[in-house]
Amino acid sequence: MYPPPNALNYLYLGLLFIALTVIEFLAGGASLLFSLPSWGILALVAVLSLASFRRDRIPVNLFCLLGSVVFFAYILGRIRASPVEYLTRHDLFSVLGALIVYCLMAFYLTDPKQRLLLVLGLLMLGAVNAGLGAIQYFRHQHFTLFSFLPASDYGARASGFYGCPDHLAGFFEVVGLIGLSVACWGRWSHWLKVSAGYVSLMCLTGVVLTGSRGGCLSAAFGFLVFITLSLLALRKGVIAHKWVLIVSIIIALGVTGVGMSYLVSSQAGLRLRWVDFLQKGGNRLEMWEAAVKQFKTSPTVGTGSGTYLFYERQFRNPFDSADAIYAHNDYLHLLAEYGIVGAIGCLLFLGVHVGNGLKSFHWFITERLQAAGRIRSDTLALNIGALSALSTYLIHSAFDFNLHIPANALLLAIVFGILANPGVGMPFKSDHYARINRYSRLVLPALGVWLALVSLPTVQGEYFARKARAANTDEDFSTGAKAALDGISHEKGNPYLYLYLGEALFGLAESASGPSDAEMPLKGAVHSYRKGLALFPQDRYLILGMGWSLDALKEFEESESYFKQVVAAEPNSPQIHAYYALHLHSASKWDEAEAEYNKSMTLGWNWAAKLGLERLAKERTAAAPHP
Repeated sequence: MYPPPNALNYLYLGLLFIALTVIEFLAGGASLLFSLPSWGILALVAVLSLASFRRDRIPVNLFCLLGSVVFFAYILGRIRASPVEYLTRHDLFSVLGALIVYCLMAFYLTDPKQRLLLVLGLLMLGAVNAGLGAIQYFRHQHFTLFSFLPASDYGARASGFYGCPDHLAGFFEVVGLIGLSVACWGRWSHWLKVSAGYVSLMCLTGVVLTGSRGGCLSAAFGFLVFITLSLLALRKGVIAHKWVLIVSIIIALGVTGVGMSYLVSSQAGLRLRWVDFLQKGGNRLEMWEAAVKQFKTSPTVGTGSGTYLFYERQFRNPFDSADAIYAHNDYLHLLAEYGIVGAIGCLLFLGVHVGNGLKSFHWFITERLQAAGRIRSDTLALNIGALSALSTYLIHSAFDFNLHIPANALLLAIVFGILANPGVGMPFKSDHYARINRYSRLVLPALGVWLALVSLPTVQGEYFARKARAANTDEDFSTGAKAALDGISHEKGNPYLYLYLGEALFGLAESASGPSDAEMPLKGAVHSYRKGLALFPQDRYLILGMGWSLDALKEFEESESYFKQVVAAEPNSPQIHAYYALHLHSASKWDEAEAEYNKSMTLGWNWAAKLGLERLAKERTAAAPHP
């Protein structure tokens, strides 16, 4: 017999919900700066958990613990051994934050009533997101909660707080299915179950309004898993007229499917997205191909966290000039950056949690059903909801990168925590290692201290980097330089601060009254770019900035190596070949410049290459000796 939760548990629950709400309101934490407040809150919760260390708890499944240790020990180790420290921060903070949430759910927030309160809070967030999404879809009005958040206009696609419809779909499918399971199988009062069911259906409808094709497919699959598990439970249950209920569920499923199909077919924006996907496949295939090529360069342990950014530039199609930070496929992204070892660890982690969830489900609808004499229970509702929600991401992860969005990664951490510990004492031998469970809890405050130490010192650097970038975009280079210098004074490990400082100084040099006045800021830009390249040697903008600054100083021989470096890193980019041609042109290497202009034109950058060739021809004519 385990003691009821104490007041500290509700403190942990409240702080966890605040962290989830904050990261939700800040665009899902997609930007590193916007995720930092929630990391601070989660670090605080983790450290506070020491106060509950001695209290007895329902033990976590041992195999789930071991699977988590094996997988995440490798992931964290590979992150620390990755080539560019700054690029690993997003993964490192997200993994540590998700592990804190997972441990909270598995070790401390095990009481079904507490978990249902968390579900109720998530449903409230779902209702607000659904309302915002409906406005965005039907009125085409996209807005942000705060003025400093980036605004994205996706037309007739709902994006809620996230700023991206695909990420909102990832939120809706998890919250919708867990809420639907609680509404159908939980023991809430009648009015609360009806309200939860209504909001859950709003969330599932919201998936369609996002226009996310992967979200629609994954939500449909998760809904089928929910129906299958529900029918299996009903088959074992003692509910009167259960066949009437089964037939009603099947009819409701059919009506829902027909309704969703009609909505998609009647709305031009939604219909055209599916037509485009079926006919062209979208640009995801090209990003997947780049990830496969990256994986082949280091198949065993991968190329390291965050490296897809510059490997994608190396392998992408000549006609695709936009950067893709993620592969839009969590499986391929994992393979590319963490290799076969990471993939095996992921399968182990996933397998033990799904296995424990299914084993718990079987026990709920057999032995526990016979002992209790009733089938509806909060633990069964959470179990079915967690299995259904997880099944959506098994599909959605093949089309998007929701697990790289911190808000959605935290949702999945809640799901895995429920599967690792269903919240009741289980009769399985693997759940009886109380001593191991107790001392395993010490990892939670350790994770909190780690997260605080690595994330909180980056706040000011990220803030000033964002401020400097905005100022440079507005061509307010004095403000941009000052903001970058302020950021560097607080943090010297952010390469983008040196990039923005170099850009600001280069801009000041361009506006100088003469060459002598421009020389000092140009030399400052070279110094700044060199500092940034020491932190991030593969960044195209730092390399190009260095080359352009040296060209402006007429140091063409030194700048040559930088342009050759970026051409070697992005051999298929017509834009990069045009930049190299401009450098050769400025250095009066006309034959080589002509060759690079032609190469740029061959790869597809016709207008810029054509202008360069025309200017080159005029200069050659003017420089030719006259008879």
